[in-house]
Amino acid sequence: METVRLILFVILAFLLLQIWEAWRTDQQVQEPLAQSSPQELPQVDDYVADQPVLPAEALPPSQPELSSADLTTGKSTARASELVRVETDLLVVEIDTLGAVVRKARLKQYPVDQKNPLDYVTIMDDSVDKNHYLQSGVVSADNSRQVPNHNSFFTIEQADYRLGNGQQQLQLIATAEQPGGLLLTKKFTFSRGSYQIKITSELTNGQNEEWQGYFYHQLVRSPGSGAARSFFTPTSYEGAAYYSGEEKYQKSDYGDISEERKNG
Repeated sequence: METVRLILFVILAFLLLQIWEAWRTDQQVQEPLAQSSPQELPQVDDYVADQPVLPAEALPPSQPELSSADLTTGKSTARASELVRVETDLLVVEIDTLGAVVRKARLKQYPVDQKNPLDYVTIMDDSVDKNHYLQSGVVSADNSRQVPNHNSFFTIEQADYRLGNGQQQLQLIATAEQPGGLLLTKKFTFSRGSYQIKITSELTNGQNEEWQGYFYHQLVRSPGSGAARSFFTPTSYEGAAYYSGEEKYQKSDYGDISEERKNG
């Protein structure tokens, strides 16, 4: 009899916990989605801090190491960026003319809620609390010329691209040219039946004098508020992961990364 009573007590406790979890989830206030419409942007100088710094070993022996202040693209008047929409059979993508950056990428085959089939799962996002996108550009080895980077405005011919019926590939070309004669061309290739976005970059030197620089790619990622978690509703890991022959598989959460940056 005591055993039956204990089992009933455990079942009752489990049901109460499930009811409490459902109530807590229902009471959570949903944050409004960030607007993706074109907006007025601050001066380019405001973005200087997020420029990459060349490692000392990547610089020619005769050149000094660069600081982030050396990577400015020059004063520019404020200008509104534009979002270019690309839709394939699997993806809906938004590319910003500022930096030719993929700001959003959504999966058409995976709705967030079956009741709202057009509300797709987002895997790349530029929302205030969900930054997760890739930046790329060029860094000058000697800072002798202005270079196109993720703070440069690119020219894209159309505002909307769509993979048509029977079409196997779709290509979007973005170009940015600086006064010093450097032209950066980014080509985005989308293929039917594939989630891959192939991005190739080509730099053209429009002057006769020799110039040296480097391509860079950097991932912008913010911790965000995270989803509600409990013993019964765990969430996926958020942070960096890497592998080496000595340390094997290692993980660094956002707290560890912030502490490493503070300590240099």
